[in-house]
Amino acid sequence: MANVRPVLIVGSGPAGLVAAIVLRLNSIPVRLIDRSTEYLTGSRGTGLQPRTLELLEGLGIPPNKILESSRAISDMRAYGGPDGKTVVKQFRMAESGNYNDSVPWKTPRSIAQSVTQTLLRNRLEELGTLPESGTELVTFVQKDGFVEATLRRVGADESDVEILEAQYLIGADGAKGPTRKTLGLAFVGETKESDRLLIADVETDDITPDYWHMWGSIQSQGVGLKPLGGNKFQMQVIGPDMKHWPSEGRTLKDIQNIFWEISKRTDIVFNKCTWITEWRANIRLAEHFRVGNCFLVGDAGHSHSPTGGQGLNTSVQDALNLSWKIALVYKGISAPPVLDSYESERLPVIAEMLNLSTAIHTRAFQKSQAGDQPASLDEKAVAAASAAAAESYQKVMHRPATLHQLGINYRASRIIYDERSPADRTVEAGNPYSASPDGIHAGDRAPDAIHLVRIGGSEHQRLFSIFGPEHHTALVFSPSSEAAKGLVEHLSTKFQPHVPLKTVVVLPASSVSTTVDGSALPSDVTVLQDTDGSAFKEYGVAASEDVNVVIVRPDGVVGGYISSIDGVDEYFRRLEVAI
Repeated sequence: MANVRPVLIVGSGPAGLVAAIVLRLNSIPVRLIDRSTEYLTGSRGTGLQPRTLELLEGLGIPPNKILESSRAISDMRAYGGPDGKTVVKQFRMAESGNYNDSVPWKTPRSIAQSVTQTLLRNRLEELGTLPESGTELVTFVQKDGFVEATLRRVGADESDVEILEAQYLIGADGAKGPTRKTLGLAFVGETKESDRLLIADVETDDITPDYWHMWGSIQSQGVGLKPLGGNKFQMQVIGPDMKHWPSEGRTLKDIQNIFWEISKRTDIVFNKCTWITEWRANIRLAEHFRVGNCFLVGDAGHSHSPTGGQGLNTSVQDALNLSWKIALVYKGISAPPVLDSYESERLPVIAEMLNLSTAIHTRAFQKSQAGDQPASLDEKAVAAASAAAAESYQKVMHRPATLHQLGINYRASRIIYDERSPADRTVEAGNPYSASPDGIHAGDRAPDAIHLVRIGGSEHQRLFSIFGPEHHTALVFSPSSEAAKGLVEHLSTKFQPHVPLKTVVVLPASSVSTTVDGSALPSDVTVLQDTDGSAFKEYGVAASEDVNVVIVRPDGVVGGYISSIDGVDEYFRRLEVAI
């Protein structure tokens, strides 16, 4: 690799860390900088969706580490009564998707963003890289094929700067960061100053962590305690009647009094408050995600409401979608125009995410008298108001399975190829957030299958253990290894010498093969038997005499459905690989 310029990533939040991990897995040099001198300690974004959980596992974060650091999203309890101790309603927030084994993580999990970032940082450190804390991006200019960036240590003299030549610049520096502003990109949308959330990380031993607890009315003034593990909770104050507490200088005593005032639960005492912030609705979208060799990922390109738990999860997929493409272009495998697909694939997804999260936000902040506490202390009136408030909570807090992000797709992308469809078809984009009712298509999430066995072996192997962000995977569904020989040899001789590619032959359960003739297939090809037929079923392939190739991209998306050698060539041609 002749190129020695690093990729400069500005911002070490989830998006920046994921981008750095993917690039390092692809042996690309990286500089990851962050102007903050300390790592995040607050909970901030606390929900990881099933799609994000499986992608984090694919980055090399062990499932047991994720499980140890998180907890299933709890059932919710809404309280009422004069003392706030009466459980008026208990309900489930997150809708179940009723998933089979093709989805390893079936429900969202609650985890503080600071913990998520620690898991990602630890993984990045294993790859030999750490964020450069206390280093800021002063400015940058685009040169002929690279970016010249001016960096400075925070607190250093203005003249004490470093001039860095970077092949690419990835702005993961949030809505207020310098990358988007320096690029001159408009941030289209609106700020709603009246829509606010007060958030604090607190510790208490006075209430069970088995539920997400709520008091008051979400449509006037409400407070919640969301369990984060152990005795840690995220306190959230919401509602159009929320008082304007000072934005600076809040103390544990202030937070405690706010909680008592709304909940009436003076028996719940906070031992500690470790983080306090106030969020105001700023819902915006950058006009572009790419300008030359500069890109925006995560909050640098889109700002949204935290309602719906989509933001951090969307940022992870931004970074993953972009980084594997940069790796191919950096290595000279793909031509630079393939990088245009980052914006064309992600922009429709982000737009729909903003629609979904904004709709939930509007319900949460809509002014209503339902659930307001009556002026009198009549027991029936208080009970009625509490019941109305609980119903309101349930309606507002309901989260459909769509938000699990398993249906996010790029079916309309120019770089995917589905040979099963007519060549002259007009692609119907459909909903970029929803799975297709007529089965899996190129551009959809690649499902897992767990009952695969190597020919001649006995241990089960799952597809997700084969996929990875540093290579494509060609799943060759075939009635026999002999029938797959032509397509496999074409993949091996024409593409594997220079395209990072794993080839896996998948045989049906009915296959009588128990061994593989060493001369039939290249030695680096894995041959698996689909013992229960789930892989064939999930990928919509019939166990017939036909050979079908499903190409899975490094981001876990089906890039191509192919049944011919010409189809293989067409997929890689769309990926700007020199044929």
